[in-house]
Amino acid sequence: MMRGENMDSNADFHIQDEAERLLKEIELVMKNVENSELYAGMRLDLKRNETIQKYFFRLLGSHSHVQVVIYGLGSLEYSFHSQFQLAVVLLLKRDFPNWIGNIEIYDPGMSPADIIVFKELGLEVLTIDENCKRRAQIPTIFYMPNLYYYLIGNLLGANWSSSCLNQIFLLTNSFRDTLTNLPQCCRIVETRLRLERILDFTTEIGIKTSDNQMYHNLFSGFAWHFFDVDPNIDIDKPGCYWLDIQRYLEEEFEEDMQSDMNSKQFAEILGNHRGPRRLRCNTVPPPPGWIKLNIYGIGKKGDRPGRYGGISKMKLECI
Repeated sequence: MMRGENMDSNADFHIQDEAERLLKEIELVMKNVENSELYAGMRLDLKRNETIQKYFFRLLGSHSHVQVVIYGLGSLEYSFHSQFQLAVVLLLKRDFPNWIGNIEIYDPGMSPADIIVFKELGLEVLTIDENCKRRAQIPTIFYMPNLYYYLIGNLLGANWSSSCLNQIFLLTNSFRDTLTNLPQCCRIVETRLRLERILDFTTEIGIKTSDNQMYHNLFSGFAWHFFDVDPNIDIDKPGCYWLDIQRYLEEEFEEDMQSDMNSKQFAEILGNHRGPRRLRCNTVPPPPGWIKLNIYGIGKKGDRPGRYGGISKMKLECI
């Protein structure tokens, strides 16, 4: 009992000690970022870029400040990259206190020491994973330094109306570059479709990095994204969006079914997806050396009818 209590107390001590070390590291990193070409350019753009200022003033409206929500930062304890990416927001908060309000943060990789540090720095730590589905109720900056494609789709989907899109802006990887490099994957169909539709309503302003390789790797392709959606324009007519997803999935199924894949290979690639009925009814050749038996039976036991059906595969062995 005493040993367990000592172990718990010792663990708490190490977590607090690590948090204090992290706070000192963050202080040094902020000085590094403050003197970088990257941050000097961001600060200058926010002060002098007419397009950015126009959107900021429109976004604020009658509000005094803009809320900041950080998704996908990672762990300060286990990543220097996360420390540099956080330093950018902390410096913006310090240098533009007249329009940046409270900052909320969530990442599933946050450690206990990270949480202590975030709170010490004045950030509000979210305890529930919103999966990037926060629906903006007030002017909000979403800062997503480490891009996960499907999370962009989640965020856009949660705010898919002119009233929401016009009061948010994103600091993350370029939408145009993202769409160009987006892999073919069922999981991110929503992201692809929403990016394709929103680009016509998006003003994207790139952030210049420096020749410093570390800053280039961390922030290459970063951009501000502002939305300007006319309330009279229906960006997503009811009942049409799911048809786009269905069409995409059907095309993917058809492409694979027209290939030379056998049933085993087909199951390995698309086994978790239930294809449209008209495609599920198509035949797929069994693996070499196997035959497929379609079995159907009907019988009766007492007053209750009995039925049996199924598909069986049998491997032929050479004797």
